[in-house]
Amino acid sequence: MAQGPTLPVQFCTTLADVDHVHQLLMTRAADFTTDLAYVADRVEMGVRILWDPPLGVPVGPENLAAENSAGFTPGRQYLQQQILKRRQEQAIRAPAETFVAALNATLQPFFVDIRLQILPTERLLLSASYLVQQTLVDAFQAQVEELGTRYPSFAFLCSGPWPAYHFVRNAQPTGKL
Repeated sequence: MAQGPTLPVQFCTTLADVDHVHQLLMTRAADFTTDLAYVADRVEMGVRILWDPPLGVPVGPENLAAENSAGFTPGRQYLQQQILKRRQEQAIRAPAETFVAALNATLQPFFVDIRLQILPTERLLLSASYLVQQTLVDAFQAQVEELGTRYPSFAFLCSGPWPAYHFVRNAQPTGKL
């Protein structure tokens, strides 16, 4: 990465010999050229945010039916529980998505592309990879650190710079040659 743009490949990828390397480069030249142009002078920065999710959902009239479902058939009880579960998940997802949108608006000046997962687990609010110009890495890291100070109830984890793994198509050779 210090000498120029790189295209990441899967760890432990091996090719049998120089002829197989040459074959791979020839068959995938167009993909590699396109990807290399896209990630040139850019690196990947990872941001993970841990949180304590809001507890439960306030009980409203629509939730009381699920709680008072003792007389329901097992199938209807199951469906009522699933409805309540879905509403609780949505009640947690909505503030998470709002927070991530505000976070990305703050980071927008520093990245050119993003791959993200909101709530991949209950405790992991965000798992994101940002494609950042190399010249903006320090500013990006400083902004993430400032966000961590601004939101002390969240744990911000910033890693990188890395090769732009999440921003290339077909980074892995097809099979082992």
